[in-house]
Amino acid sequence: MEPAFECNVTYAPLKYGFVNIPARYLDFFPRGPRTITVEVYFDNSKTGQQVKYQPQYKRLFGLTNWYRAHRARFGDKVVIQRLGKGTYRLNLEQSKMPAGGPAILKVEHLPPKEKDLYRGVKEALTKEIRGKEVYLEVTAFGGKMSERLEHSLDTQAFFFIKTEKHSPDVMGYVIEAESSLGFGILSQEQMNRIIAEIKDDPISIADFYQAKRYGEVFDAKYSFLISNKPMPEEVRRFVVERPVIQHYQYTGGQREIIYAEFNSQGKLQFEDFED
Repeated sequence: MEPAFECNVTYAPLKYGFVNIPARYLDFFPRGPRTITVEVYFDNSKTGQQVKYQPQYKRLFGLTNWYRAHRARFGDKVVIQRLGKGTYRLNLEQSKMPAGGPAILKVEHLPPKEKDLYRGVKEALTKEIRGKEVYLEVTAFGGKMSERLEHSLDTQAFFFIKTEKHSPDVMGYVIEAESSLGFGILSQEQMNRIIAEIKDDPISIADFYQAKRYGEVFDAKYSFLISNKPMPEEVRRFVVERPVIQHYQYTGGQREIIYAEFNSQGKLQFEDFED
């Protein structure tokens, strides 16, 4: 029987239901350019389940329900043992967080680097968005939001947060003056929702789809996708050649995801994706 090894559970694995495989243990997993199906036995189960492993990113997916069942937290460890070729057993070693601690990771429990990133982007967005009133909160990982923000959500959006336990990294709204005739006549104030997904990695195509989903679920007039890393050129080419990836449905009409890079000076550099 092969020895087991440990993988730390951090904020992104909890949010997306995967575990990062340390480089020194990659020989225990299949290699190749494509996503591979492997078999996993959770805890003491005698029945294996098919999950996905991405060799290029060193990530084992399909752990969302297992994390939830164990009320996994930041700081826990996934213990992995290879049972055979492409077959593994996973156990969760829970950290010594005080009883009653939150099962869902909130911004207060993020490492300082991630807390600074979310808060920095929130501050930069607040400065960029124009309106009579702009209000934003860091809401990563389904964390608790203020009553002020809750009251800005419609029934469907509130239901999504409470049942799915997922939310954008930043949420809020802007109060804008909108004309009912389109010519500045009969102007009235309108509350428009804002969502932002923030990445500490180069943007991927999947990230656009995540921003689209949140934009539609929360009926957000403004849906931002922001990274502190440059966008890979191949992703940029894909977006330029498939512009539909940027668009999502909104009750006021079709909208476009707004992409920006958050630079080291704490400012947002927006991308227009023109040919």
